[in-house]
Amino acid sequence: MPAPHVPNHMRQSRNRNQKLFVVALLVILVMFFSRNWIKETVGADFGAAALNISASAIEGASDAKILNSKKELRKRISYLEQTTEENQALKLEIDLLKTENATLKDVLGRDVTDSPSILARVTAVPSRTPYDTLILDAGENQGIKVGDKVLYFNSIALGEIVEVYGNSSRARLYTTPGVVTPAVLSSSSQFVELHGRGGGNFEVELPRDFEISDTETVILPGLHSYTIGTLLRSISDPRDPFKRVVLKSPVSISTLDWVEVISQ
Repeated sequence: MPAPHVPNHMRQSRNRNQKLFVVALLVILVMFFSRNWIKETVGADFGAAALNISASAIEGASDAKILNSKKELRKRISYLEQTTEENQALKLEIDLLKTENATLKDVLGRDVTDSPSILARVTAVPSRTPYDTLILDAGENQGIKVGDKVLYFNSIALGEIVEVYGNSSRARLYTTPGVVTPAVLSSSSQFVELHGRGGGNFEVELPRDFEISDTETVILPGLHSYTIGTLLRSISDPRDPFKRVVLKSPVSISTLDWVEVISQ
């Protein structure tokens, strides 16, 4: 049976519809796959890049903030250290002033009706004077005379005035080499002679069998029992007929600031 005859215009219309369908299908497929590719490639890379940039920015800002904080901390520590050193220096100065003030109060506030004394500042000590001598800032105009005793806190005998000027004087200490001073051992009332050795020390000779205490003190004879020395060490040789011991002044001569001078 022969095929039915299809008019040309109908055949052309069918072919055109088929082509349009194919083209539309291709467009749909391209759009579908293009969207997935963009999402999977470009979109992912862009998101990761954005995250990396954000993280880098945050990390950079944090590092800068930490660096600034460290600099500020170092400045703060340096300032506190400097302030601490200044405070310590001021505290030492205040302590020295308090000590000096207490010394002056103790001396000036004492009842001196029985033994009038003159307060004098020590302007030179043995390291700046020959032998064991002191230079004082009080002299004839303040009532000081040759032979007056020089004391520390009205209890420790240091020496005697040997030269007097208008507003100054020189005291020779009992520890001066060559000076011999009569004294008494406080524990036994034994009379001894102290021989100055210099450097704030004395030497004394005792009978070989004489027992002396490690805490022995030596005083000046008289109405007032002024301490003059304390036991330091023994320097005896077994062959010596006498016992030789070294005593020292109870006061550190090199650190003296004030003394009292009493009339004889």
